[in-house]
Amino acid sequence: MRSGLEDKVALITGASGGIGRALATFFAEEGAYVALHAHSNLPALEEWVDRQGWGERAQLLQADVRSPAQVEEMVERVEAAWKRLDVCVANSGVWPEADLLLHEMDEERIRDTLEAVSYTHLTLPTKRIV
Repeated sequence: MRSGLEDKVALITGASGGIGRALATFFAEEGAYVALHAHSNLPALEEWVDRQGWGERAQLLQADVRSPAQVEEMVERVEAAWKRLDVCVANSGVWPEADLLLHEMDEERIRDTLEAVSYTHLTLPTKRIV
């Protein structure tokens, strides 16, 4: 498939999980440079990326996407490495170990989930790409 992604620079948040890995694979196979974000699962992402053989076309980033300063630093690292950022896929989310229904969650867990999703999905794509 020719998607027009060849030599584009793509930042994919939440790249350590299933959907994020599938996105990373697609973008890399289409010839994009991929900046792959993880929060707490960076070692597993590193191990997986090493097996892909993407070499210098992949960059790993760790950040808490609930922190605007850390997100800004992450974007700056991508731009420093590849001089631009063409695509942002805001795929990050929070999935704690305990699987609870909404009415069973405490306020802190609800806030953490909403902050992670809201910040990256609504703000990050427009910070540099517009």
